[in-house]
Order: sequence, then structure tokens, then C-alpha cells
Amino acid sequence: MTQTITKKTQNKILQVLSDFQELALLDNSRNLIKSYQKLSLPINEYIICITPRSGSSWLTEILSKTKILGNPEEWFNPGNLPGIIQNRYPCLDVIEYFDCIKRTQCTENKVFGMELSFFQYQLVCEALEKTKNDSSLSLLNLEKNKSIYLYRLDLVAQAVSLYRAVETGMFHSAQKNASEKALIDFDYSEDKIWNWLIHILQQEFGWQQSFSKKGISPLCLTYEEIWSNPNLTKLRIINHVLGKSNQVDEISSYNHTKIANSKSNEIVTKFYENNSEKIEFCLKNRGKVNATQIKKELSL
Repeated sequence: MTQTITKKTQNKILQVLSDFQELALLDNSRNLIKSYQKLSLPINEYIICITPRSGSSWLTEILSKTKILGNPEEWFNPGNLPGIIQNRYPCLDVIEYFDCIKRTQCTENKVFGMELSFFQYQLVCEALEKTKNDSSLSLLNLEKNKSIYLYRLDLVAQAVSLYRAVETGMFHSAQKNASEKALIDFDYSEDKIWNWLIHILQQEFGWQQSFSKKGISPLCLTYEEIWSNPNLTKLRIINHVLGKSNQVDEISSYNHTKIANSKSNEIVTKFYENNSEKIEFCLKNRGKVNATQIKKELSL
């Protein structure tokens, strides 16, 4: 589940990443970390560069079930990170945290994967820079690790999905209170949908600029592709990360399902009808123009 990033959340996560010591210095915590450090490091790593509401949670489930592609969770998700550190990885700093998740979250074939939104990527890079360790930045090296870019073709449906998730708390079908959250109603709000649509475009722009600057050509996947053919998606990722493979175990049952309902579809249609020219501009310029420029051009 990709969380949205506010300035307050940024400060909170940066504090968590830079202030591990009090918890980590406890004797039982150090013994736990030492047990992790006895495990070997992965020899094959990949990063899934995600955008909000692009199917990343379901993709994690798909890839984890292969047993050969690691456990590619959002290990720097701002909603989960404090609890992860407190309950599972009481590390001294962000470098030790990276080391521990790599050793414990890789599969037997020593493959490690993780998902990052662009805003999470920025925060982690900032935290690593603050360590003043010359080797720290290599821990999040897009040039070194294999990269996958996950986005959604239907930008408006993506924005409406994010709007609904934030308004109702219903982020995906596999969450504990999914049936309860699914019943929460939400109204049409053009301003809020535009806010989240621009939020998505800014992350797409950030990723595309990073890929271009670093000379990276990631494997590109779409939300629509995952839902239409999850086994083909899985095979493409296996080929990208591990090399050529013509066979993959097919799994027909997953915990994640689509959560869009008739209300979501009605709102998507209405937003398209009210903003067709502006949407066309966004589609032509996604990944090319930053949020400030888009808002100025569209008078938002």
C-alpha cells in the first residue's frame, strides 16, 4: 500500500531513520541484530519503482509466492516503518536496517527485492546522505540493481482510486478491515481528485527524471497488464531479474482483488466528461513535466 507523503510525515520518517539508537542499544535488540547478521547477503537485487494505486500490493503477493524473487514489500512505507523498526528490526541506523532486511527478506536463491514510491526514494536517499558514509549511497543504487517501473495507463482511474482510498481508508482487498471500509461512501470532489492526479504525475516525473539522469532503462509494467495476465507479468519479471525462463508455476488464486465499485466508475466517467482537454494535456506530458508546471498550465 503506497502512502501519501506530507511534510509532517516526511519529518516523522526522517526522524525514525536517523534516531534508532535508544531502542537498538538494548541488549536483546543487539542480540537479534547479530543473529540477522550471521545470514548471508543477497547476490541479486532489484527495485520496483512504483506509483500510488498501480497494483503494487498485489504485485508483492504475486512475486513473493514464486519463492525465487524475494519478498518485495515497501520496506520504507511511512505508515509501516516505525512498527517494523520497533517490532522486527531495532537497528542503529538506516545502513544497518538495509543490511538486515536484505539478509532476512531474500529467498533461498539469494534474491532481494523492494518497492519504493518516488517520494520514499527521496527520503531514503536523504537519510543515507546524512550518515556521512561514503559507501551508504551504494545501498540504493538504481544503476547497480535491476529496476522495474510500475505505473497505470488509466491515469484518471488511478487518481480516483487514490482519492477513494484516502477518503475511506480502503486501500486494498487484503487488508484486515476491508469489508467494513468497503461500505464507506465517498462523494465526487473534483478538486481533491485533481490534487491526487497531480500527486501521481509528480511521482511519475520524478522517476522518469531519475531514469534519464542515470541512464536506466527499467522493465516497464502496467497495472492493466498485471490484472489481465498476472502469470505473464511474473514471467517477464523473472526473465528481467534472473535471466531467461520459459516456464513459471501458475497460481490462479490471490488474496488481492479489484476494489473499484460502480460509484468509482461513475466518478471516473464524470471527471473525464468535465475535464477532457485538461486530461489530454496531462496524458501527453506525463513523465515530462513537473507538477508546478502542470498546475500553472491548467490553472489549477
